[in-house]
Amino acid sequence: MLLTLPPHCSHRLQPLDRSIYGSLKTYFNTALDDWNSSNPGRSVSIYEMGHLGGLAFTKSMSASNILSGFSSTGIFPLHRNIFEEHEFLPSDVTDRPSLPDTVSDVAETLAPKPAPVQACVSHLSPSDIIPLPKAGPRTNTVQKRKTCKSTILTDTPEKLRLKEEATLIKRKTTSKVVVNQKNNSRKVNPSHQRVQMRKS
Repeated sequence: MLLTLPPHCSHRLQPLDRSIYGSLKTYFNTALDDWNSSNPGRSVSIYEMGHLGGLAFTKSMSASNILSGFSSTGIFPLHRNIFEEHEFLPSDVTDRPSLPDTVSDVAETLAPKPAPVQACVSHLSPSDIIPLPKAGPRTNTVQKRKTCKSTILTDTPEKLRLKEEATLIKRKTTSKVVVNQKNNSRKVNPSHQRVQMRKS
């Protein structure tokens, strides 16, 4: 079955928007808050994001949650009149306002509107009472990668080149091992050699 949605109505007709994404954000924020409370002063890196996202994903992608997304949009079970007409207004061709009818309407739309009065309320935030722990400065751990072109690795010339590189690396590592073994061989003290020669 091919299903098309009217434009600008995914907030009402898209099952993922109706049931999955909201709970996914909630569960992810909960997992992130738990991690922050158990790791004070540390910032979340990409290595923790996968674990936290996995926790949120498994909780939000339940069968009941997915089915409720389809039923709340009226897709399955089919319910044609689940929404009223005003809920489809965002799918109109344009959101341009209609032209004013009279000169007084034009003057009314162009007249400056007074700024809303805001009440001055002094309050303290929780961070003013108990400041949050500060994370240390980020370290630059960017590794330079070897530049290479996109190639077909199963191509014969490419396979030969990769084999040559592998043999060169192997030779270098074996030569380093041999040099290290020679350097680590037991060194005899020359004065000890002289003492043994006198005894003999």
